Amino acid sequence: MHFSPPPREPSVSEQIDALVDALGHTEAPERAAAATKLGDYGLDAISCIPPLLDATWDPDGEVRAEAIRAITRIGVNSELSLSIFSPSVRDRYRATINDYSEAIISRLRLAIRDSHEGASLNAMVALEHLGENARAAIPDLMAILTQPVGSGVENNLNRAAVALGRIDPGNANAIAVLMSLLKHSDSATRESAAYSLGSLRVSDWEVVDALVALVEGDPNAMVRRSAADALGSMAERPAVTVPALIYALSDPHPWVRSSAARALARIDEQPDVTVPALTHVLSDPDTWVRQDAALALSRFGRDARSAIPELLRVSERATGDELETLYRALRGIGGVRCIPDEMFVRLLGQNPHWMIREGIENDLEHKRAEEKKRMSIKDGKE
Repeated sequence: MHFSPPPREPSVSEQIDALVDALGHTEAPERAAAATKLGDYGLDAISCIPPLLDATWDPDGEVRAEAIRAITRIGVNSELSLSIFSPSVRDRYRATINDYSEAIISRLRLAIRDSHEGASLNAMVALEHLGENARAAIPDLMAILTQPVGSGVENNLNRAAVALGRIDPGNANAIAVLMSLLKHSDSATRESAAYSLGSLRVSDWEVVDALVALVEGDPNAMVRRSAADALGSMAERPAVTVPALIYALSDPHPWVRSSAARALARIDEQPDVTVPALTHVLSDPDTWVRQDAALALSRFGRDARSAIPELLRVSERATGDELETLYRALRGIGGVRCIPDEMFVRLLGQNPHWMIREGIENDLEHKRAEEKKRMSIKDGKE
């Protein structure tokens, strides 16, 4: 009996060549899928940047969006992938990427004005990853910020500011535009402007005061939430930001309270007033607020030891994700020795993911070893 050999698996280069051919398919979904798959190959598809750049001019918006995203994954956001290669290979890849960088940036500068929102957003993400290398795009990103509200680009405001924050932190012109938008009658615009100011990573007194005013007095909860989140990136002004965020911990809306807790964790200052305030929030009626408060307390480490009794009390009725969060908080503040055995048993009884289970079991073993060691030392003294 004659047996035919199994079909040969196409090599990586052959698979990539087939996908490049598919960028010219008559059907737009096929072209978009080909661009997506090329991005999956990362640096192996570095030679495909020219045809992908061509695909960013495709008449279909989804194809343009996927082509831009693939270029980002292959040739823009590549430093992490490069780390696994030898220095000589890294240098060769970087040289190739540099050869394409001018063409990539030039295309991205135009793409941020694309009528397809996904293509525009993906272009700004790519510019964000390029950081200071994309300084030529600053005027184009500023143009996004200065578009009149209602012109169809307001959803891009945040992403443009994030990109500017990576390319040119503290850009004075961007700050001036966003500060003016904080006073806009449209609440969604104020929300975006507040969030975007946080992305620019600036701690100017005028900016901080304006955001504090929003946290304490804006009638819209989403604006207050974004302002609180932005204050979390302004750790240089704790004397002003910390009191405002502690005030926001009692906001009527749970999303604002959660943002305030997370912001206090990022600032990580003034534990003498912040820890008691966060400890009080552990009794909040909203589970997500309680969890954010617990995680914020863990950022203060041993300075938050006064919160341990309340964390233990709250853990008695907690289940699921909240119980795991409280466990992590206790571990970060007082180590495994402050976690009761009963809590370990309940956590393991929830049948967590094997990686979480392994960590919990290791902690329990470590705790028991510490207890055994202390008992041995005590018996030796007696």
